[in-house]
Amino acid sequence: MYCDLQDSAVLLRPIGTTADMPRPKKKKIQDPVLGELTFDILWSGQIPIPPLGTIEVFVDGGNNGDPPTDLQRDAAVSLQAAMPLLLPEIEAAIFSYYCNRRDDFLALAIEPDQEAPQLDSVKELHRVLTGPPRLYIGYHRRKESPSIKLDWNTTFDEEHGVTVEIVEGVIRDVGCG
Repeated sequence: MYCDLQDSAVLLRPIGTTADMPRPKKKKIQDPVLGELTFDILWSGQIPIPPLGTIEVFVDGGNNGDPPTDLQRDAAVSLQAAMPLLLPEIEAAIFSYYCNRRDDFLALAIEPDQEAPQLDSVKELHRVLTGPPRLYIGYHRRKESPSIKLDWNTTFDEEHGVTVEIVEGVIRDVGCG
């Protein structure tokens, strides 16, 4: 069977690429708890989290890009209330993660003293965490609590940063973002 080049190009075209998929239109909502949110793959906005200040928030609306659910709103409100007491635990968990993985970070560092410095206490975390965290509120099914992740940029892993996952007020995991 004979195909000319034009037909071959059509046959070789990838089917179902993301370029073929319709992108949802950016839309805005005023959420009663999370404030103004804009949708573009995830809902995004700003939320105050004392004592961290106002930080970026991203809310996963699932495959359909649904607006935030009551459980996602409740998770954000719970985090806002718990953060003053939870922050020392988060900092201790990040410090432990960093100290346990520092040799790995040093092996990849171009400027070790700046990228992965020796830290003697949690109070020195500011040397490796760059900027405020971003808050990610995960999609959830049924009545389970959504996962909340706080994600910081870092000097020791510029590509991934460090993420702390919290579920129902308990730190579940600390690792690269």
